[in-house]
Amino acid sequence: MENSQKSALGGQAVIEGVMIRSERYCAVAVRRPEGGVSVMLRRLASSENRIPFIRGIPALFSTLKEGLSALHFSAEEVMPEKEKESEGKLAIVSSLLMGFVFAFLLFGAVPHSVVVGVGRLLGVESLQDGRSLEFQVADGVVRLAFFGLFLWAISKMKDIQRVFQYHGAEHQVVHAYEKGLDLTEENLKRMPTAHARCGTSFLALIIVISIVLFACVFTFIPRIFTNEFLNHLAVLVIKVALVLPIASISYEVLKASSRGNVLFRIVAWPGLAFQRLTTAEPDASQRVVAKIALLMCLRAENILGASTEVIMRYNNDNEALETAGAQA
Repeated sequence: MENSQKSALGGQAVIEGVMIRSERYCAVAVRRPEGGVSVMLRRLASSENRIPFIRGIPALFSTLKEGLSALHFSAEEVMPEKEKESEGKLAIVSSLLMGFVFAFLLFGAVPHSVVVGVGRLLGVESLQDGRSLEFQVADGVVRLAFFGLFLWAISKMKDIQRVFQYHGAEHQVVHAYEKGLDLTEENLKRMPTAHARCGTSFLALIIVISIVLFACVFTFIPRIFTNEFLNHLAVLVIKVALVLPIASISYEVLKASSRGNVLFRIVAWPGLAFQRLTTAEPDASQRVVAKIALLMCLRAENILGASTEVIMRYNNDNEALETAGAQA
């Protein structure tokens, strides 16, 4: 397979499993409570957009959509029947909306307020107006600190620890595949659990790039309201409006960093550092699930045929690997 095709693989961890996606297909493999493996294979809507700094936005929405679908599938396969009755797509959407509100508060409003408070405490005027270069740098540093503390806190939760192990397994199989190695247990366990093209790196990049962009933008924006509260609120609203452009730039930087550009790799370093919190060394069973997801994604065209989506359930790993065209 061509290297360009290999570099297109990505994915995410789900509940007791892994999702791997290429440009055309998405495969989710989940370890069921009794030990079997469930696989969902989907054909993705084709995208003709290849224009840099524009292609990132639809790609991000597509990734979010497929990620939610993968999480819903994994929850359905893993949860007991009684718990399933109280769960569903509506619950996932509600959780997502609450997550957006929480993210705005934790990584937007609260850091902003902290910097303003510190500015008042120290009597530093440039840290009180919300628009100065000093404010944007301080705000970005606080957001990075909050991001790290948040990841550290959730990494201590038992269920999240398993998700982070599957996250590490996802990266290991992608690394091995991109290096052209056989996906044996011996090869996989030698692979790093961090990867340049990772959602953690993407989020860290958004924070880093936002510092630069906010510093440039707010230099040219005058004070909007005389009322201090309304003025700070306006600054936060403008920052929210700039999230998509920042995400689009971050998407391009992330793609460039994976191609070996030294400058972009330096910019992407914080994301790799944060992955020490969001990935963990998986066990052999978890690596097998990630391997099944990757191989199913590669064989998707043969397995799907004319179908848009198929769900397959296997009693053991060997059955799943046989369908994927591999051996245990």
